[in-house]
Amino acid sequence: MSTTIKTTDVLAFFRDGIIADTDLDTFCQTNYSSDINIFTGIDPRHPLGMEDCPYVVISPIGGSEGEENRTITFSLELEFAIVDRVYADINSNGAKEMQGFFKLDELGYLIRQAIYNLSGSNIIADEVVYDLSDRTRYPHFIGYMTIVTAFTDPIGGAVGI
Repeated sequence: MSTTIKTTDVLAFFRDGIIADTDLDTFCQTNYSSDINIFTGIDPRHPLGMEDCPYVVISPIGGSEGEENRTITFSLELEFAIVDRVYADINSNGAKEMQGFFKLDELGYLIRQAIYNLSGSNIIADEVVYDLSDRTRYPHFIGYMTIVTAFTDPIGGAVGI
């Protein structure tokens, strides 16, 4: 007999892990004097904006399971964002660099680390696809991540988080 797991349990698992990550909390407190705002899904009638930053949105994409398949997969999409209006001389060669892009990349890195730290004996972040290409809404910097997770159904056991 196949076992299964609810999508909302997977969302809650990642949400709670991101909220509990101390490095992510330190980054947000240091740079924005704020906790990170976590959302599970987006209300399309009230899209998130700069006033919600820094934020992470976790939304389900889909999954795969079956009676004979001993692995259950889920795909989740994360949107993460900050606000930063600063250009700075960061480079030793004097190049002007958009500080917000670097901070967005650091936030994405910390989120990925928090996700990898959640991997255990029956759950892995099998694939993480990362995208920082949406730079059209300056000073609102937005990144995206797709996570494919895999849960192994232990022989004689139950899938769980």
